[in-house]
Amino acid sequence: MTQATPASTAHTHDRLLEGCVAGSRDNLALTDAAGKVYLLQGDIAELSAHIGQQASIIGTEIAANASPPAEGRATFIVKKVKLIASICSPFK
Repeated sequence: MTQATPASTAHTHDRLLEGCVAGSRDNLALTDAAGKVYLLQGDIAELSAHIGQQASIIGTEIAANASPPAEGRATFIVKKVKLIASICSPFK
């Protein structure tokens, strides 16, 4: 039997998010297809280059008890960003 190999170098606790990046350089967020909003932290220069774009993001969500999320939003520490589309389109 052949073992499946992971497609990326993500760690076991990393998650993949896809959605639209919005906000300003100091206040970035990603909204996924379900409408959940994640506050983004990490390499601000790289993240801000994706404002207004649809992106695939690998990183770690901070547990709610570790740091209270602002306005009911989850905080996501970004490790890697990949462009999906240069324009955010409405989710269906």
